[in-house]
Amino acid sequence: MSETENKIKAAIEASKAPPPDEGKKFVSAADLLNVEDVLFEDVDISKWHGEGAIIRLKSLSAKEAFTFINTSSQNEGMIQIVVKSAVDENGDLLFTENQAEALKRKSFGMFAKIQKAAMVLNGLREPEIRAAIKNG
Repeated sequence: MSETENKIKAAIEASKAPPPDEGKKFVSAADLLNVEDVLFEDVDISKWHGEGAIIRLKSLSAKEAFTFINTSSQNEGMIQIVVKSAVDENGDLLFTENQAEALKRKSFGMFAKIQKAAMVLNGLREPEIRAAIKNG
């Protein structure tokens, strides 16, 4: 093999991606697309609706999160994250868009507790969401 061919072969070998660390494996697109990744969290709302009362939140899909970020004003965002995340025992949305206005009349302290849990569940922190809404 000529020196040029050796250099080409060495360059090809150097450009290959290294294998994963020991004990780890790469996943395929199909693996990622087929995994069930919706998360749920139950939030205690006993102060709002009596002992043992909970509200269940579900994580948003990426599409739902992008829509939320791009269409919510700062004030409406607090309501919308709850409307889009709160579900019943079957995983169906608990609130309709028409009920969003009525939610504004509920206790701010309890509502803020639910909103914060929805933000954390969805990987959204207040400074990040405010920046995304502001720069929308």
